[in-house]
Amino acid sequence: MKISEIPESIGWLVNLQVLILSGVKIDSLPYSIVRLTNLQHLDLSYTHIQSLPESLEQLVNLQYLNTFMTKIRVLPESLGQLVNLQYLNISHTQVRSLPESLVQLKNLQYLNISYTQINHLPNRMEKLVNLHSLILTRPRIGSLPESLGNIQNLEMIFLNGLVLDSIPEYLVKKNLPFIKDESPLEYKKGKGIS
Repeated sequence: MKISEIPESIGWLVNLQVLILSGVKIDSLPYSIVRLTNLQHLDLSYTHIQSLPESLEQLVNLQYLNTFMTKIRVLPESLGQLVNLQYLNISHTQVRSLPESLVQLKNLQYLNISYTQINHLPNRMEKLVNLHSLILTRPRIGSLPESLGNIQNLEMIFLNGLVLDSIPEYLVKKNLPFIKDESPLEYKKGKGIS
């Protein structure tokens, strides 16, 4: 059986905690999806979805959001109201910018914006106090904001294919573990720049 759309009736599954739609050839989510207030894990990877609901903030218990390889272009500003979100993967999408509200995600631990059209990170990144992994493989970012140096729990920044003249000094001083492939510039915790 091939699924081409998710019925509005999915909104009646109010106790649903995990929804994996990976690989399902759907173009959109029904509006009723925001009624799934107990949803913790939403995997939309490899779908044809082009947008997320504007009222995404109603998914108050969402901890995991994966939009890998979707056709999403814009993230709603309401994303920043997902206070329990810990994992966000928007890699391999057509997203051009991150909403400024992203910095309100105080529980966010993992952020992957690889292979997107994003050209800058939001101001005040230090507000992401629990962020420990930032994956930046081939985004269009030209420089890293100084606020990255103030994220206390940051453990790793993956900079594969990111075109930078050098790793910013404020990050080197923090002795962060960097992994930068396909470039002569490499920095790993405890070893310095080689």
